[in-house]
Amino acid sequence: MQRLATLGNRTHGGGMYWYMDLKTQVVAATGLSMDALHIHIGMAAFVIACFVLRRKAGDLAPFLLVLLLAITGEMLDLQGQLSRELPLDMVEHVHDIVNTTAIPFFVFLLARFSAVFERKLGDETEPVAPAAGSDADIGETGDLA
Repeated sequence: MQRLATLGNRTHGGGMYWYMDLKTQVVAATGLSMDALHIHIGMAAFVIACFVLRRKAGDLAPFLLVLLLAITGEMLDLQGQLSRELPLDMVEHVHDIVNTTAIPFFVFLLARFSAVFERKLGDETEPVAPAAGSDADIGETGDLA
């Protein structure tokens, strides 16, 4: 983290510029658009949140963590824009939050309210042992088995 802060200080004179620099470097390195990067990061964060929190995709907690990440990222963007005295475009920030959270939200809804992610065990069922003294314990001759 110190390296990123140093990069921001050297390049732009301090502040939250390291975050904007990092985003620019990731876009350049991956060749993804900023919108595509938001989508990828949102879905990766959702999967990681499910594993770290040990929750299923249908639980609300992993989605809320992705939403918190998206809002935090946009707050950092806003702070960087304000410190650079750039014009603010709130519609663009909302657009970024929607891009980051849309697919995780749809996966959450599918997992929560449909059978899409339910594991199907097939036709094999475990035989249930008959209760002691039930008719199933009586053999063909009428004797208890």
